[in-house]
Amino acid sequence: FSLGMVIANLLFGTIALLFAQLTNNTRTANMLSYLVLTAAYLVRLVTDIQHQNLTWLSPIGWFEKANFYTDNNVWALGLALLVSILLAASTTMIARNRDLGAGIIAERTGRAKAAGWLRSIPALLWRTERGLFAGWLIGAVVFGGVMGSVLGGVGDILKTNPLYRKILDVGQINAANQTMVLSFLGMYLGIFVALAVTAGVQVAFRLKRDDNLGYLSVIHAEKPTRTTISVSYYCFGLLAGVFVLSAGLLALFFTGNTVLSHPLPLKYLGRLFAASVPAVISFIALGISLVGLWPRLSSLFWLYMGAGLIVQIFRGLFDLPKHAGNFTPFGWIANVPVENVDQTWLIVMIVSAIVLFVLGIAGYRRQDLSL
Repeated sequence: FSLGMVIANLLFGTIALLFAQLTNNTRTANMLSYLVLTAAYLVRLVTDIQHQNLTWLSPIGWFEKANFYTDNNVWALGLALLVSILLAASTTMIARNRDLGAGIIAERTGRAKAAGWLRSIPALLWRTERGLFAGWLIGAVVFGGVMGSVLGGVGDILKTNPLYRKILDVGQINAANQTMVLSFLGMYLGIFVALAVTAGVQVAFRLKRDDNLGYLSVIHAEKPTRTTISVSYYCFGLLAGVFVLSAGLLALFFTGNTVLSHPLPLKYLGRLFAASVPAVISFIALGISLVGLWPRLSSLFWLYMGAGLIVQIFRGLFDLPKHAGNFTPFGWIANVPVENVDQTWLIVMIVSAIVLFVLGIAGYRRQDLSL
């Protein structure tokens, strides 16, 4: 198992190295790496539900085929190791032959003069972030569609069990199936929130990165104030997070209803949005406050969010108390959509988001440009 974990990291690490040589900027390399990882995960997810013999099409599926602790199929690890070696060799050859500071994939030549609509900060942000934003939207829709497509199997678990069919009538079975589907949605709601938060916080964090790299020096010399610049970045991040969340949840809900024998009422979609949108906004607002107040500690945000997501997903496995996850918004929405979001936690999320957003703006105004 340990060897499998090492080879898995080696495989996806060499994939990332290859993209770093093919492209000339970290943003494109990261986006392509995440797309490959997401595609591998989705292929494995789909083939686990249907056509299990095609699991080997996904690199993640190779490690499943290894059957650790039972068959210990070494050939699966050997395949992953062989691909890693080939990718590493290809990366080395490309690195030797490509021009310094350039990638193999040619970058499109920009216009000699910027369009008139690029005179505002929001327009400039849209121009630079639209590709990444589109990637997050497409990824959220695909992930939501794949997860929604398995709801039919979840909803028919009791219906296909002969024992339950004997002791429960049709109405009771349908009600129990719906509860199972709602619990399934609640379990994956945290993942959709995490995806949306990642998309939004990346934009907010780019404010300091662009500042440190000198990209904003020309803008600072013009009319826009530091408040205008920070608000533009922060609001774009918030909107990106909300749109990515909405795309994923809509795809999840409506794809699920197409495969369920008894479609879910729209009120459950409303519960999902009522709980997850404030959670996403409060998470992103926390990242915004770190950018403004303690930019050097921004990386701790990922540790905080990751810990909260792990506790929510594996709380039952680790036999943790019911309220163990309440140190993050993930724990505050844990019972949705089976139940409505707790109004107290809803108020906490909204108020904290406003306070953290204001602190992020005020903190950035007082920073030196060299920070």
